[in-house]
Amino acid sequence: MRSLPINGTNILVSQLICGCAGDIMQQGLDNSRMLDLSMDGGINTFDTARQYGLSENSLGQWMKARKNRDKVVVLTKGCHPKNESLSVHRVSKAAIEEDLSASLKALDTDYIDIYLLHRDDISIPVSELIDTLEEYKKQGKVRCYGVSNWTMPRLLEAQDYARKMNCSGFLVNSPNYSLGIQVNDPWESGSEAISISGQDGKIYRDFFIENNIPVFAYSSLCRGLFSGKFSSTNPEKATQGMDMYAMRGYFSDENIKRLSRCEELAKEKGCTVAQMALAYLMNQKLQVHPIVSYSDEKHLNMNLESVNIKLSGDEIAFLEG
Repeated sequence: MRSLPINGTNILVSQLICGCAGDIMQQGLDNSRMLDLSMDGGINTFDTARQYGLSENSLGQWMKARKNRDKVVVLTKGCHPKNESLSVHRVSKAAIEEDLSASLKALDTDYIDIYLLHRDDISIPVSELIDTLEEYKKQGKVRCYGVSNWTMPRLLEAQDYARKMNCSGFLVNSPNYSLGIQVNDPWESGSEAISISGQDGKIYRDFFIENNIPVFAYSSLCRGLFSGKFSSTNPEKATQGMDMYAMRGYFSDENIKRLSRCEELAKEKGCTVAQMALAYLMNQKLQVHPIVSYSDEKHLNMNLESVNIKLSGDEIAFLEG
């Protein structure tokens, strides 16, 4: 599997990123076999967060046991609202200091390769956030930093400030991006869950292309709608098998139509629906790294095979309708 660079750094990120928010790792349990298989398959980047239970601990224990920290690209996120008060913002210098310190300890590492702010708080000046992150970068505790779920006005404001201060600023972004369109905030948390899918997301996609910013796409299969478990001919099954977050965020007539076209092209190409949905992302003009989660070797291998699927512009247009 090829790895692609983050602009302005020597960090190489595998085309696919292993998502570490599954039940096993959130409980802090040993997931060594799947992590080993991921590395063997060419995945070198692992996505976790303070918000994901004991996932950081599980990842850190594996790196320590394997003595492979220098081969692993660790992506973790901080400043997410607390579970008991999801509508209360906590994006600030103090929250960064609290969460970054906790992440370093949980991961049992001296540095984090890619550190993302999990949410935003528009009442906090971008200068406070960038200055804080830049200081940790100078200390060597963070190699580069970025954001998740930030609006376009805030991204532009941050970019202008970073340019003025002659610093790197946000080099990566992790929004929702998928073949499906996010129709509502899946979590209804009071914090915006930003999607760059569909026509409304074009302004973001153009911005990322223009500024050479990689996209780490979460919910790349619409929380299971494009996993292949459900068929466009029987959408009622999806209503029974998808959790409330998936239903709220991605179940719509438009996405069922997109699923139907995905099924048609997948059959023509001789691949699975999930592979086609991932290939759609990796054949875009912008640099996209889908974050994928899996609990067994079969699904890992299927994800790995999606990297080799090539799509033409006409095929991408067909999928989008």
